[in-house]
Amino acid sequence: MTEEIIKVKVPNGLHGRNLSILIDSAMRFESAIWIGKDGRQVNAKSLMGMLTLHVMYGDEIEIMADGSDSNEAVELIAELIRTNFLDKSVIDKRHNN
Repeated sequence: MTEEIIKVKVPNGLHGRNLSILIDSAMRFESAIWIGKDGRQVNAKSLMGMLTLHVMYGDEIEIMADGSDSNEAVELIAELIRTNFLDKSVIDKRHNN
């Protein structure tokens, strides 16, 4: 199990285009991936689950993954969030998985 806690600094939080990129990225990994906030955990590959978290700017979330590529999964998702989904090189990395 790989875990990382990160503070969301994406101006509008995780929804819309950013959430779509995150879910698409998560689905490229074999590992089970969860996002946790305020004691709740949801499947990072589920749009409905992710929407129920209501992740906003300034929220602290936990990214968790379990499986053969869990380190890479957590690293990529954390990097997407840290770069506010704006760094094209990070977004392009998700296609290499």
